[in-house]
Amino acid sequence: MLIYGSAILPVLFTIYMLVYHRKSVKVWEIAAQFGVAILVMFIVKVCADVGRTTDTEWWGNLATEVQHDEDWNEKVYYYVQVADGQV
Repeated sequence: MLIYGSAILPVLFTIYMLVYHRKSVKVWEIAAQFGVAILVMFIVKVCADVGRTTDTEWWGNLATEVQHDEDWNEKVYYYVQVADGQV
């Protein structure tokens, strides 16, 4: 519910514009402020809900395949080349 607090800024800005600049502000400017704020709130809320609740769970199935990877025991040789061309 804290995400809806971001609607406070457009409300405060609208009150300021209506009090001090009543003749120069248009209705669509106020609607655009609220529209953008609501759109951003919706996108952030959906992302937060999907990210918080997406999970894959497996219930009631038996393991039918197991894979074991051996440690990498191959000897690796590498050469350090110095500036004068000697190895």
